[in-house]
Amino acid sequence: MSNNIPGPEGFFFNRNKDKNKDQHPDMKGNIKLSPAQLEGLVQIYRAAQAEGREPILQIDIAGWTRVSKSDGQKYLYLKTDVYTGPRKSQSRQSAPQRQTYDNGSDLDDDIPF
Repeated sequence: MSNNIPGPEGFFFNRNKDKNKDQHPDMKGNIKLSPAQLEGLVQIYRAAQAEGREPILQIDIAGWTRVSKSDGQKYLYLKTDVYTGPRKSQSRQSAPQRQTYDNGSDLDDDIPF
């Protein structure tokens, strides 16, 4: 496992050192969303709800194989990005888009999910 600290929109996917059985996962990690990503997901949810459609929330993940400096073990460094492009119900010909969200709103509002 790496001693590095991922950025606010990144995370590590490491070999599961606690694996005792074949049914246990080979790798483990967790995802930390930045406040901007969470706000982006809330905005997508609210926009879909206002239009009377089922919201589709998607987080894209990109990964890089790296080697830990502390123990030489391979791990995946992964980065997340809120997907704001077209949904399956919309035109598939549009290119996926990334959007920056206004971080000025209060995240203490009731989150609808």
